Amino acid sequence: MGILRSNRVWASDVRYANDTSELVYADQVVKDELDCLLRHRSISLVVRRFLSDYSSRGNIFSGRYQVFAFCVCEAFDRLSQWREYAAKGAGYAIGFASDEMTQVRLVDDPPEGGVGHRTFQKVIYEPGAQHDLVRRILVGCATVAERYPDQSGRVWLRLNMLLSHFRLFIKDFGFHEENEWRAIAAIHEDKARQSSAGWIRKVKRFRTSN
Repeated sequence: MGILRSNRVWASDVRYANDTSELVYADQVVKDELDCLLRHRSISLVVRRFLSDYSSRGNIFSGRYQVFAFCVCEAFDRLSQWREYAAKGAGYAIGFASDEMTQVRLVDDPPEGGVGHRTFQKVIYEPGAQHDLVRRILVGCATVAERYPDQSGRVWLRLNMLLSHFRLFIKDFGFHEENEWRAIAAIHEDKARQSSAGWIRKVKRFRTSN
């Protein structure tokens, strides 16, 4: 029960999550929306170039940061949780105060700006909401780039940052019963520890309350 004694939790590399395809799934949502927008003949040449540039180059932050998540579920006693995460049912369910979780932070930030971003947010499962969010980000950034062409480089960077963030909170609808919230940290430096499931990438601990 180290969590209760230390008042801290560990975040795990999202590549080792139960849904190993989730980042690929999120990238496909972005690709679908890009393709849809680029098929419209009515968009201006500036917007087309802006979106095509992102489509051809991909997200510049992919691979630069290792992303780690601490996940909690809105449901306090779901059978699937015990089956998936408890050792043959011999586990514990720990509740967290939601107002405390919104203030989650790393105990010790890595030096020299190692943290890309930290946040606590609800996962989006509904495909319609996912596509709508990505579409609004793409259209919004492209519109700003068209209005201020001399700032297109900065806007393009902002687009990369927004999409790299929200792709971490998009999951396949098949996992919607999890009702998941995530504390996310994207960092350069990490630790590793051995678990029964193999090597799990670990990071500096999150502090869950004062």
